[in-house]
Amino acid sequence: MGCICGIKNSFGNLRKKQDTKLEKDSKYHSLTPINSADNCEVYMDALQEALQNPDIKNIAVTGPYGSGKSSVIRTFFDRYNGELKLKHLTITLATFTPEKGATPNVDRCAIESSILEQLFYHEKDSNIPDSRFKKIHKQPRKKLFIYALIATLYISLVVFLFSPIFLKNWIFGTDISPIILLWFNRVAFLLCIIGAIFVLYKIARILLGLSVKRLNFKSAEVELDSNNQKSILNHHIDEIIYFFDVTGCDVVILEDLDRFENQEIFTKLREINYLINNSKKVKQKVVFIYAIKDEMFHDKDRTKFFDFIIPIVPIINSSNSGEILKKEFLTDSQKTDITEEVINDISLFIDDMRLLYNIINEYKIYNQRMSACTLDNNRLLAMISYKNLFPKDFTNLSQGTGILYNVIAQKEKFVQEFISQNRSEIKSISNKIKQIEEQERPKNLQELRILYLSKVVDKLQNTFGTFYFNGNRISIYDCAKNDDYFDKIRTGNFTIYNKNGYTSSPTINFSAIEHEVDPHMTYQQRVELLNQSQIKPLQQQIKQLENQIEAAQNYTLTDLIVEGKIKIADVCKHRDKTNLDNTKQIELIDILLRNGYINENYIEYISIFHEGSLTIGDKQFLINVKRRIKTEYNHQLSQIKNLIVKIKPNDFGKWYILNFDVVDFLLSNEYIMVDETEERKQRLFAQLSTMKAGTMQFIIQYLERKQNTGKFLHELCCYGRNIWRALTRHVNNIQELQYYFQQIIKHVSIDDIVNQFYLDETNYIQNYADYWLIETDKEKLKEVIQQLNIKFALLSKETSPEDFDYIYRSNAYQINIDVMRTILSKREQWDDLAFNTRNYSYIVGTYPEMAKYIQNNLSKYVNNVFLKLPNNNDIKLEHLIELLNTETLPVDQKKQIITHLTATKTIECITDISDKSLWTEICNNNLMAANWENIKALVYSEEINFAEVYTKFLNNEENARKLSYQKLEEDIDLDEGKAEIAYTLIYNPNLKDNSYQLLLNSFTGIYSLQPTDLSEKRMRWLLEKNLVEIDVDTYKYLKEHYTPLHIDFLEKHLAEFSKSNYQNMDFDAEDITEILNLPINILEKQKIINTIADMSVLNTDIVIEKLSTFLMNNKIEDFVTGNSLINYIAQQTIVPVDVRKNMYIKYAPHITDITTFLTNLGEPYSSLLQKDIDTDVPLEDEIFLNTLQEYQYIGRFKKRRNRKVWIIKKAAKLFQ
Repeated sequence: MGCICGIKNSFGNLRKKQDTKLEKDSKYHSLTPINSADNCEVYMDALQEALQNPDIKNIAVTGPYGSGKSSVIRTFFDRYNGELKLKHLTITLATFTPEKGATPNVDRCAIESSILEQLFYHEKDSNIPDSRFKKIHKQPRKKLFIYALIATLYISLVVFLFSPIFLKNWIFGTDISPIILLWFNRVAFLLCIIGAIFVLYKIARILLGLSVKRLNFKSAEVELDSNNQKSILNHHIDEIIYFFDVTGCDVVILEDLDRFENQEIFTKLREINYLINNSKKVKQKVVFIYAIKDEMFHDKDRTKFFDFIIPIVPIINSSNSGEILKKEFLTDSQKTDITEEVINDISLFIDDMRLLYNIINEYKIYNQRMSACTLDNNRLLAMISYKNLFPKDFTNLSQGTGILYNVIAQKEKFVQEFISQNRSEIKSISNKIKQIEEQERPKNLQELRILYLSKVVDKLQNTFGTFYFNGNRISIYDCAKNDDYFDKIRTGNFTIYNKNGYTSSPTINFSAIEHEVDPHMTYQQRVELLNQSQIKPLQQQIKQLENQIEAAQNYTLTDLIVEGKIKIADVCKHRDKTNLDNTKQIELIDILLRNGYINENYIEYISIFHEGSLTIGDKQFLINVKRRIKTEYNHQLSQIKNLIVKIKPNDFGKWYILNFDVVDFLLSNEYIMVDETEERKQRLFAQLSTMKAGTMQFIIQYLERKQNTGKFLHELCCYGRNIWRALTRHVNNIQELQYYFQQIIKHVSIDDIVNQFYLDETNYIQNYADYWLIETDKEKLKEVIQQLNIKFALLSKETSPEDFDYIYRSNAYQINIDVMRTILSKREQWDDLAFNTRNYSYIVGTYPEMAKYIQNNLSKYVNNVFLKLPNNNDIKLEHLIELLNTETLPVDQKKQIITHLTATKTIECITDISDKSLWTEICNNNLMAANWENIKALVYSEEINFAEVYTKFLNNEENARKLSYQKLEEDIDLDEGKAEIAYTLIYNPNLKDNSYQLLLNSFTGIYSLQPTDLSEKRMRWLLEKNLVEIDVDTYKYLKEHYTPLHIDFLEKHLAEFSKSNYQNMDFDAEDITEILNLPINILEKQKIINTIADMSVLNTDIVIEKLSTFLMNNKIEDFVTGNSLINYIAQQTIVPVDVRKNMYIKYAPHITDITTFLTNLGEPYSSLLQKDIDTDVPLEDEIFLNTLQEYQYIGRFKKRRNRKVWIIKKAAKLFQ
């Protein structure tokens, strides 16, 4: 027996040493209180003194949770129990509630029952044999065997006492000595008595432990009291006293009693302690030690309740928990990649040693468990810390609910709203750019001015030839380049050179032209806008918005929180109002998310704690697929590899399978390992290629993520031919569409590209200027161009010289101004002015490859280039004739060329143009040289309306002037046509006067006048040029139709008419009047007057007046009809009296009819004809009287006295 005990003691010592070593070497921490607390001597002393004080029976050890109260108590008893020889037991009443800080709903009776149970279950039954609290005993087989053996022997002895023969016959089988039988009988009797006593003892103990509530002797019923309504502790106080009596327990340690927030239980325990210590049965002092929190009692209650209070200073709080974590993770022996920063941040919220140790333990376990995973240890520690601090919200996080989840979910919501807002703004700006581009959008100041100058020209209608400054003709192009010229045009201070050769200064309203060009902006505003480049800032805005979208797609939750775009406090308030007071949780969430310790990829760390083949999100997606319910496209999946194999291939051809993560996985290399046949991918992309409304929505949203774009488009284009067409219809953002186009060119095979851009879809490529800037194989780019026969309409200036050369030599460009200018500007001998002003001649003479290309596509060239360059009018004459004689060029385009070159070129010989139908257009646009050879060609051409054509041509004053320098008879011999041309011109009423007058200089013939409506002005010009016959008929025709031009005609050709003595010219009174005014020889005037046979012709006042003046101003001696003319004039009363008197003085010999003369002079002169009457004549008539006296019509005459008149003596001759 001693040997066995020794072995047991040795084994126990070995076990204790192993436990001590294991605890020392373990890398994990126990969460139980320890018995070796450090720096606790002050607590030890206080406890020792309190326990030795006979008056102290209720001791409180106070401190917050995790402060080390239990460890201090255990250390004390482990260290001093041998010295003090105190027997103690510990009662722990821990409870767990759904919410931290909530009061547990446990009644007092349950607490008392738990205390009582722990008290009695602490001791063996053998130590408290009289206790009525019975427990289940585990009986060992050996013991049961012994009991069974004893019972068998006892029964055998009883049988022997009552039947000795049984023992004799069955056991011994032989005769036994009576003496032996007697002693055997006595021993058996003794043993039976002992067994009976033992049985009765046991029965007595059992009956004494029963509580009899009711006895019913009639029915022999006994009911045990199992439910006493009193306090359990009070009800069983005898048991409690019995317990302390028989066990000798000195100290009862009560832990975690404060968690119930029930002060009544403390009162009851103090009462029980009092009863125990005052019981005569209990010999020792019994002390209750309560391990409670400081705030369990309010005000002075606790000092009244407890006999001694020992406060425990917490061994750990938020200020020093970090140091413990650093020792665990940052020391050389425990070196990890956890940073000091994350420890500092997390430790702010850890103030409990057990919690701290549990975080450390969990981290180590999970870190080792997931060592194969590339997880961030900082984030792992943060997630475990949050799990321990707020386990319920952590569980909610895995289910997609809770405070932390709501905050994390704000990231996706914010990004989607931000992207949606930016896309809406991009769409608005793109529409604005489109509107601007649809307007006439000049590229520079010169083009802007040309826009306005064109409107000025339109206002001047068909009269405009060129602008005219400083004696020089200036083109629109030159005016646009010259600030001074353009400013003069704006202010209306300019001159134009008309097509008819005249110059004029028209009046224009430039404000009206500004409004017509742009109703919303003036010219100056557009200049400022041009300088600001309106489209470029808008494009920069779009680029900025797209960069913001791209940045938003790459936003981390940390970025959004740091930048204040997501406010955690607001989210928590909005999402879960019940947690508003949980400031600690909100602050922890803020720190963890703000520093990136927990982020939107939390699912990777959640799966650590909820491991399985699928996450909750994966499972929900699978359920939706099975139920054929649509899931959000951006529903996050984690274990996609495991998920894919659980979905039937047929489901991948259905709309409910569409998910971004699924597509990403199908495009990854890992997918082939799951599905070698790729059937799932084929079915999914076959579905997408249908381009239905639902699938198109998914495609657009997937592409907007800009992840795996190239691979995605590659697969799409493999299965569908109309992918690109659908994209152009559904993508409104220009920049996004360009990005997708680049991805197609880079990642899609050439054959699939050709299938996508067949027919009219090549327009996009042809108008994509940055095609050659796509970062892919150049040979692939060339192959695409060749197979689709691409002709670029636009090219970026950043295209490399090698690519430009390839485009140039392969004719892979459209014939338009922009692309041709861009290509040629990169080649040698580039001349921008020549390109704009003499495009065709410049290209033909400098770039033979391009010249051949445009000659093979001449019609396109004329439409797209030649006619659209506003100043392209300096073409060489030989090239112009070449174009106009090109048979493949439509007549309409030839006419447009002619119109475009109006008044800028001169075709010396109209017959060089083989198509006579163009002659009219050439003349109308003033491109024909002004010479009579061309006029002759027009006259004899049957294909044109000569009168109409030449009139317009000759009405150009410059043309008329050039012809005026050429004499018709000197330059050419038109034979009979000469007269025909002259008469046509002379009698053409549609010729302008300036041209008419100039053209007369070319005529050298004499032409008879014909009855026409020729204006007097033009007749005068004919007369001045001596182009009419000089004869009486012409004179009479002029007198009849063009009075008084006949007088001018007479005057000019007076010598010719004088030779014929003016015969048959029939002068009338008006003629005489005009002739008398002519500055011609007096004799010729006499000669003309002498032709008058009928004096009545002169019987007009004005003629008489003119003749009297003529007679008085000239000495006429040789009038054929002189006497009669003078007599006739002198007798006319219309002639003033003084004039007639002077005429008499001058022509007295010719005035023979004195009587009529004096009579017509009136008084006092007529009284001279009366003999007996004296006549008084005014004194000033002395010369007149002298003349009468000289010709013996009066005698002497003298003055009267005092009267200044003459007394006249009349002569007899006067009365004869």
